[in-house]
Amino acid sequence: MILTSTIINKIQSKIKYSTINEIKDCVSAILEIMSYVLQKNKKIEIRKFGCFYIKKHAQRIAINPKNNEKFIAKEKLVVRFRASEIIKKCLINNNARGL
Repeated sequence: MILTSTIINKIQSKIKYSTINEIKDCVSAILEIMSYVLQKNKKIEIRKFGCFYIKKHAQRIAINPKNNEKFIAKEKLVVRFRASEIIKKCLINNNARGL
């Protein structure tokens, strides 16, 4: 897991001429825009990285594992991420090296 503060610090280490507050504002704006777009049920595509999209899970009959009782699980929306081929290759290469 990586925190927003870690992302901000890594960006600041690469962009020396921006202040922490400017970078915080930019990162916050990006995350707000992404949230807004996903709330509108639209796809976000970041080239060479991947796509974020909303998937609808239909209502279904589920089983409570504690007591084996059946119940109706309501339909819900979940955010999904599909990595680009470049990211997939990087992940495969890093796993092969034990990273």
